[in-house]
Amino acid sequence: MGNINWRIGDSVTSSSNTQPITANRSQTGSLEQTINQNYAANTNNSLLSVAFTAPGNSSGNLQAIALLATQNCTLKTNNTNAPQDTIALTSGVVVEWDNSLIYNCPFNGAVTAIYVTCNAAMLLTGKVLQY
Repeated sequence: MGNINWRIGDSVTSSSNTQPITANRSQTGSLEQTINQNYAANTNNSLLSVAFTAPGNSSGNLQAIALLATQNCTLKTNNTNAPQDTIALTSGVVVEWDNSLIYNCPFNGAVTAIYVTCNAAMLLTGKVLQY
């Protein structure tokens, strides 16, 4: 497979008209998964087919991830009754991680499925970049 290049940018601006802070970084992987899924109101544990292995595992292949929901929702990984991870997404707030950041990956191991729960109808978008 060919290389897939991501350019990830962050910017902080202030209403006090001071100099903005802007930073860019890049990631290159070989596999990209795209998420673009609509959910009806009162969706409970709807299966989203996505799979990757989180860093820190012997075969961790997750390099970067970005998720955005148009309404608040909850993601559970691998199992709805005893999920490996439970991640709350806030409407309009991008959750992003890549292996150059100093904070830990939000996923604690291999992800074989994500289950989505939301009260309001919404769109979940995202991208997953793997080695």
